[in-house]
Amino acid sequence: MRPRSLLLLGLLAPLTACGGLERGPNGSDFPSQPTATVVQGAVLFPPRAGTATLTSDTGKQQLPVMTMDVQADGSYSLTLPESPPTGASSGVPATLWHSGMPLFCQGRPVLSDPAAQLLVVDGGFYSAGQQRIGELSPQPTALGNDSGLVITLKLLAYADRPAIVQGTLNCTVGSKASDKTAQVTLDYRFKRGWNTVVVRSELPVQSSELNIQGYVTPLQGTTWKFLPTSP
Repeated sequence: MRPRSLLLLGLLAPLTACGGLERGPNGSDFPSQPTATVVQGAVLFPPRAGTATLTSDTGKQQLPVMTMDVQADGSYSLTLPESPPTGASSGVPATLWHSGMPLFCQGRPVLSDPAAQLLVVDGGFYSAGQQRIGELSPQPTALGNDSGLVITLKLLAYADRPAIVQGTLNCTVGSKASDKTAQVTLDYRFKRGWNTVVVRSELPVQSSELNIQGYVTPLQGTTWKFLPTSP
């Protein structure tokens, strides 16, 4: 693996392997979800069965959004709340493209309806009994081949109405003064209610610039990484 690939892995590690590349639908339309929707997923390496509280970074605080029971093997089945989560805000949450690595970007994406409220579930914590024992963060998956390295991150997002977020941003990775660059292309087409969003980062073999794409996929569960709480 080339040194620049090691850099990207260092920013996003630990990673799990996946069987194929994620490709964006470029505006594909998906059927509306039922009123009550159940998704399944996993928390990687929990020490025992417990409760996960999923949160959203609103910029001011980590807002609790929902809780779910997690089995000893890390699997969960989650019924998404039907009513809008409290705390959704107008505008475009930066976690729709910042998740997984620090980015410093010029410009902002365009939201089709400025009054639309979006909420991204991008973190959480883990409890056993009444004790908080660990933190949760989105778990990326990685695939490397002769063409380059692809990192895929999936998140849950809530929209209070149909909305489109589009834009192309020029960014640096790690710090404002970094010579490592990324181009971020967003094409989120949200249904009213819950959506699964994908942030796909690709580092081609013949390029030093990250290509990051954000798009919406059919609703599905997400994978979380467990990190023990420091004493």
